[in-house]
Amino acid sequence: MNRFVLGSVAAVVVLLVAGFGWLGWTRWPPVIKWRISRNDVQTRELVRRYLSGQEAFEPAANRLAILYQRKTELVVRLPIRLAPGSGGSLTAVTLAKPDDVSFDDPRLKRLGDRAMEIIMGQEPWARLQRMQREHGRGT
Repeated sequence: MNRFVLGSVAAVVVLLVAGFGWLGWTRWPPVIKWRISRNDVQTRELVRRYLSGQEAFEPAANRLAILYQRKTELVVRLPIRLAPGSGGSLTAVTLAKPDDVSFDDPRLKRLGDRAMEIIMGQEPWARLQRMQREHGRGT
């Protein structure tokens, strides 16, 4: 085999491996679930560091916003099994927190609210909170 053919075959193999690797990383449910689990571990650790005073509020909120967005992007890639006759689905993406921390902890709520404000922007976030209060679901 001459060098050109060998190089071409090697390039095709590399492209195939890279393509299948990318598909597995971005579309295969077991890998996506593993990535969500890894994201949740990072989120719990971030919350633990923030609540123990090892991480300042604003940097923690910025990192949490990134982790929220990453988890949301991963969750929507998982296949959905709809019940017969149902019109759709809604998946809530909740905050992964340490087991010994209550969702009612005001520091956790403040951190989560700030992360959502970073993601959505100040005005849309304020509008959403106002709508929730008007509909009796206060945040």
